[in-house]
Amino acid sequence: SAGEMMYQILLCQPECCEDQLCSVLVGCKAGNSCQDLLCCTALSTHDGISSFAFKTSEMYHGTMSTSSRVVGIDYRVEGHALIAGQIVPFEVEAQDQLMVQATSGGDRFKAFAVHFDDSLEGGRDRVALELDDHQNGIYSSRFVATCAGRYAVEIMLGQSYVHQNPLKRMKVLPAAPDATVSHFDCPQASQAGSAPTIQVHLCDRFGNGVQGSGSTHASAS
Repeated sequence: SAGEMMYQILLCQPECCEDQLCSVLVGCKAGNSCQDLLCCTALSTHDGISSFAFKTSEMYHGTMSTSSRVVGIDYRVEGHALIAGQIVPFEVEAQDQLMVQATSGGDRFKAFAVHFDDSLEGGRDRVALELDDHQNGIYSSRFVATCAGRYAVEIMLGQSYVHQNPLKRMKVLPAAPDATVSHFDCPQASQAGSAPTIQVHLCDRFGNGVQGSGSTHASAS
C-alpha cells in the first residue's frame, strides 16, 4: 500500500545470535526494544528517523471495465423522477483491478444512449455520446431525452461493459403540459340543444402525451 516505510539495520555481536534464529533479536522485536541491546549497534539515524526510510506509491495496473464505475444520480430510486428535456450529467472513473483510480487519461471508453421501444427494429435505438477526457482518470458527459419512454446509458471499454452504472435503467416521463402544443378534437357540427363533446389532448413541449393525474388540466364550455 502507499505510504512511508522505515527499517533499521543493527550490527550485533555474536553473543546476540548464538543460533540462526537469533533468539535474542526475536525477543527484542516482540517488545520493540532492540535499540536497547548492549550487544547491538544501530546504524546512523537522523532526527530519530531511520536513514533507511523510503516512500511507496500505489502502482496503477491498467484500467479494467469490471472495476471502473459510472458516477451519477440513480434514477431507479423512488423519488428521482426523470423528466423529458432534463439534462443528466455523469462521470466515468477509470480504475484498475485493485480499485486504484487512474491519474491520467487516454482510456478508450465509449458512451451510448439507448432508447428501448418495441416499435423500433431490434427493440432499441442506440446513439453515441461524446465523452470529455479530463486527463486525470475522469471522463464526463451528459444525457438528455425529449421522448418519454425507457432509456439507459451504456459505457464500454473495448468490448466490455462497465457494470457499476446507476444509469443502466431509466424511465423518462413527460414534462408539464404546454398549451402551445396541446390540441383538442370537437365535432364539426352538432344539433341544437345537444352538448357537443370536446376531447382535449394534453402534450408537453416535446409532443409527449400527458396523462391526467387526478388534476384538471383543461376545461371546455
